[in-house]
Amino acid sequence: MFPNFFGGDLSPGVEPRDCVLSYLTVQGATPPQAIEAASCGGFGAVTIRVVPPASVHPSAAEVATMAMPRQTATCARAAAVAIADVEYVNLGPDWRLDDAHPLVDVGAELGARCINVMGTDPDEARLTVSYGALCELAAAAGLTAALEFSAYSEVRSLDQAQRIAAAVGGPAASVVVDALHLARAGSGVETVAAAVKASPDLFGALHLCDGPAIAADPTPTGLADESRQNRLLPGDGELPLAQLLRVLPDARRYVEAPVRASAGAPFGQRAAAAAAALRSLPTGMIEGALR
Repeated sequence: MFPNFFGGDLSPGVEPRDCVLSYLTVQGATPPQAIEAASCGGFGAVTIRVVPPASVHPSAAEVATMAMPRQTATCARAAAVAIADVEYVNLGPDWRLDDAHPLVDVGAELGARCINVMGTDPDEARLTVSYGALCELAAAAGLTAALEFSAYSEVRSLDQAQRIAAAVGGPAASVVVDALHLARAGSGVETVAAAVKASPDLFGALHLCDGPAIAADPTPTGLADESRQNRLLPGDGELPLAQLLRVLPDARRYVEAPVRASAGAPFGQRAAAAAAALRSLPTGMIEGALR
């Protein structure tokens, strides 16, 4: 069973208080700034970035500098915002288990429930072994390890992510379903429904965002840019959010929507816009999706 950060049953509609504000939505924010932004938007939890993007083998000092654990913990308590996830672990060809210790340690210290995982090792067998070792470490710290697929990584599809996570098994193995990544991988809601039927315990997180049905630039570089900087807020595009909510009604809901046009806006303003987008989703669509 995946943890509910919000104390009780999730509400039938998409209320920000029942959602996690993902780091990319407020990209560039320090953990305390992300927490403050989440509070401004009325979100119940937040994802924080604690590993430098260019760092292949992050040191404990690097992670501590980014995580600011004492200040972050104080801010989270004051704002009554939970720290849902810390990101991220990059499972590349030369990944070592020691690389994950600083992130797992700070995640446990901050009361996080999950670490985000990307796979960039082209050798799936080796990647599966690495992911298994990470899951064992995470489980010992009371964390899950959420494997995210994307068409521009080496875990390119939901089917592949499911295969890797199912092979590892155990309490920490899980798969993120990201609305944009799903579409760009060429999969649809039917793929998610089949995966959930086959492995119901693996799918505990749903990333909500929007975008055009077809990518403007389908190259790996174009897809990466869209994912990291040019998504749309939920309801502003053509992705099947209602259907995804239907097949994943109990999943934790995240808003991961970095919008290029508002990249220079204050973090709180970005969070408030994401919250407004959630509240503006047609009530009939959401209630119908969750029945």
